[in-house]
Amino acid sequence: MLNMHFGSPGVRALVSTNPREILWGGDASRQKILRGQAKFSSTTVDAGSTPTSQIRPGMLLGQITADSEYVHWDPTATDGSQWLRAILDNWAELAMQEGIGQVAQDKLGPVLFQAPLKAKQLLVLGVALLSSPHQYLARRRLHQMGCVLDDDPQGYLAGVTNRTIGKTATGAITAAENGATFHVVGAGAVTLTLPTLATGLSYRFVNCADQNLTVASAAGDDMVTINDLSADSVTFSTASQKIGAQLDVWSDYVNGTLKWLTNVQIGTGTIVT
Repeated sequence: MLNMHFGSPGVRALVSTNPREILWGGDASRQKILRGQAKFSSTTVDAGSTPTSQIRPGMLLGQITADSEYVHWDPTATDGSQWLRAILDNWAELAMQEGIGQVAQDKLGPVLFQAPLKAKQLLVLGVALLSSPHQYLARRRLHQMGCVLDDDPQGYLAGVTNRTIGKTATGAITAAENGATFHVVGAGAVTLTLPTLATGLSYRFVNCADQNLTVASAAGDDMVTINDLSADSVTFSTASQKIGAQLDVWSDYVNGTLKWLTNVQIGTGTIVT
């Protein structure tokens, strides 16, 4: 007997699925879920699935501008899918291939636009959110969409909730401090090193003592400053312009390359190339 959904028995490789519950919270929290249906492009893939045409619930989705079809979210894309639009709902996996020939087809599928979500069940390009280099950008976009993640309901990791952190000595900034304003009060010159460059990170530094303050890249050659696309650091050392000096630093793509962008709000920053 022909199965209209999966083709004739024995004509394709076994596809095994595992239930994935991507929602969290009780019934009251789920009243805030915003669901819909979307048309998926045949090019949608889940790199961590076998086969990759089997799209697992929790996949973060973008939308191609030319045809308005949904596809896996890719922050490096340039066709519109670099903007996070939705999440594949947890009703069932979405099989993009069908028939004996297993040809990829455009499909209709359920999506979430707003919901309380389990962070560990979300997928970025087929990789778990918590392991993805785009984790912090995804968290920021999801928070802006009205989603609430179970491991950070307040949005601190998304970098969208204001918080102040004091720094008194040379050391490293972490990705987990995303979005923080650092008040720097040291006993001497202080150098703060940015974390490994990743999408979605942003920081503000405020010099709160008459001291030299340096904000440096961990890798070097990836800071965009005045008249330099590949600087190593920014230092506030000009006499009478140290106290109150402020620097904003955030990550973004510049002509396809991820960089640290900088903006000296107050003071004179010395650039090291």
